[in-house]
Amino acid sequence: MRAPVVRSPHDVALETLAEPTVGEDEVLVSPLLAGVCGTDLELIDGSIAPAYVRCPLVHGHEWVGQILDDLPGVASRAERVIVEGIVPCGDCSECQIGATSLCTTHNEIGFTRPGAGALRSDVTDDEPRGKVVFALT
Repeated sequence: MRAPVVRSPHDVALETLAEPTVGEDEVLVSPLLAGVCGTDLELIDGSIAPAYVRCPLVHGHEWVGQILDDLPGVASRAERVIVEGIVPCGDCSECQIGATSLCTTHNEIGFTRPGAGALRSDVTDDEPRGKVVFALT
């Protein structure tokens, strides 16, 4: 699969990537639409603090996709879903009080793990930690 990869600030290239594999508590989603915002440009020019970014990265943190396998209780295969960018740890003090958008692990799709710029993305959807996949029905 081909995707634009931010190798480091000011270094972006179209690369061939391995197909993502799905681990426990993960589901494969094929992006349909992805937004490009100012933050994506900041990722490219290196103005976001390195603590929040892991290069090389495939950007795309605002997106809608189609689920490629059933996710019981959330969506069925081929259903359209929206994917939350922040992947909460479930353990930090912020997650423990339900403020998963403030999770201190800084694990975010399109920043520290591949985003929607790829043809497929594996996303975690583990209820105890916090949901990141929501059906568009």
